[in-house]
Parts: sequence; structure tokens; C-alpha cells
Amino acid sequence: MAEKYGTIPPKFTKKWWNYFWEYYKIHTIVVLVIIVAVASTIYSKVNEPKYDLTICYAGASIFDEQTEENIRKEASKITPDVNENGESLCDFYQMSFSIEDKSGDVMMDEEYTRAMHTKMQLSLAGDEIYIYILDKSHLEFYATEKMDHCPFAPLKNWLEKDYKFSRYSVEGEDIAISLEGNQFLKKNGIDSTDKYLVMRYYPRKDQKKQLEGYKAAVKLANEILTFGE
Repeated sequence: MAEKYGTIPPKFTKKWWNYFWEYYKIHTIVVLVIIVAVASTIYSKVNEPKYDLTICYAGASIFDEQTEENIRKEASKITPDVNENGESLCDFYQMSFSIEDKSGDVMMDEEYTRAMHTKMQLSLAGDEIYIYILDKSHLEFYATEKMDHCPFAPLKNWLEKDYKFSRYSVEGEDIAISLEGNQFLKKNGIDSTDKYLVMRYYPRKDQKKQLEGYKAAVKLANEILTFGE
């Protein structure tokens, strides 16, 4: 018999298993690790939540995990079932431009802020998130001074009622509505001072999947405005 790994015993005998483990232990472990990793990835993909919509916050506040989860639960109660799987789920994604130091104090970091601005710009250019809650300072930054460059839709395109809340305008066009005193934020322990609600620009007519999501996002945005009434 071949002498490369010594004399090979008859297959599946006790000596053969000892032989196999001695010469192929590393190979076996590597293959098993790969199989477990692939299986784990597939399982996670199959079982991860299928969110219908996402609300994004961008500003200086930092929300802990419990607050994030509370927002998801409350928002899911008023979220349309966009993917029609019999379950309404809304995700909450925060882009905090502040960081906490080791002592827990909130601070600003120039390099981190630049990275977050890049992340926010990529988000606005994507097709997954339509509803944004912004601090006023960030609203002013991203809204720009010209409607031609503004990433947010005019309020007249999505507000269902003429809500008597403060507005933010670009070239005389209202593009954001104040959440000052908003009950949705209050219930989730969020300071509503200087926070505004905006909708990202309207998808193209050929973006059918995005259009369905956008229409549902419009309903959710209006539900947030009237929450608790």
C-alpha cells in the first residue's frame, strides 16, 4: 500500500479512524468550521427580521439599545405590511454624530463626524430609507440652499393634512415639519426639541418596488405626526 502517510488500515475500522484522525485532523477541523460558518450565515439570513420600513435619526443625540428597541416596537404597531408577509416590522437606525468617551460623556470628534457625513450622504443616495428625523442643525446642512439640490420631498407631496406645526423651508418650499412636543418621541423618551421630520425625494416611476415602500412610508410618517391623538 501507499507509504505517503504510512500503511492505510482497512476503511472504517478502529485503526482506520485513528489513522484518519492522525493525518487528516487539521483538514477535518477546517472543513467543519467552514460548514458551521456557512450554515450559521444561512440560518441568520433566513431568520433575520424582514423589516417593511426603516426610520433613520441623524443628529447629535445618542440613543441606547433599549430606546432603539422601544422605537422599533412602537413604530411597528403603525407600520403598513409592505412585503405582505403578514407581519408589520419597522427598523430604527440612528446616525449619531456624537460619541461617548470612557467616562460616558458625549463629545464630538472631527474625523468621526466626517465619516458620519459620508455615511449619511450614501444613505440619502440609496433606496432603502425614506423617513428621517433630523436635528435642526443637520437639517440645515443637508437641505442645502437650493431646491434643485435638496434631497427631501416638499411637504405638499406627502402631508395628508395641514398640520399646524412649524416648518422648515428651502427657497420658500416647505420640506420639513417640526416634531416639537411630538407624542411618538415623548413616549420613547426622546427630547423633541429642534427635531424635524422629512421624507426623502420621491422615487422614479420605473422604481416600482421603491414606490410601494415610499407610499407606505408616507402613511407611517403621517401616523408619527398624529401619534397619540
